[in-house]
Amino acid sequence: MIISLESEYIPVDFKDTMSRPHANHAIQLAAYGLLIESHYWTKVKRGFIYTIPSKAIYPVEITAKLKDNVYNTLQKIEKMIIMQKIPEKSGSQNKCQDCEFSNFCGDVF
Repeated sequence: MIISLESEYIPVDFKDTMSRPHANHAIQLAAYGLLIESHYWTKVKRGFIYTIPSKAIYPVEITAKLKDNVYNTLQKIEKMIIMQKIPEKSGSQNKCQDCEFSNFCGDVF
């Protein structure tokens, strides 16, 4: 979702989780911010992560460092695609439950 104010656009990402947002959630929100910047020719400085089950709102400052993390992550993804390499396994089986790669690495756990 995008909150459109007179002076700014604010991305909002909805997560179906009971846990607090993690770094990967902030990177995803910042990626949405970069898309908004590109489309609306503006600067996105902040966003929100809303956790649906708990109805909690977490403000996220979208900094230059966070935007750099988006670009670094995109470079890693592009390299994996070019090399046709599946991501390394997660240390947590919980992360595998909703992963689109689980059919390819189902023997991990």
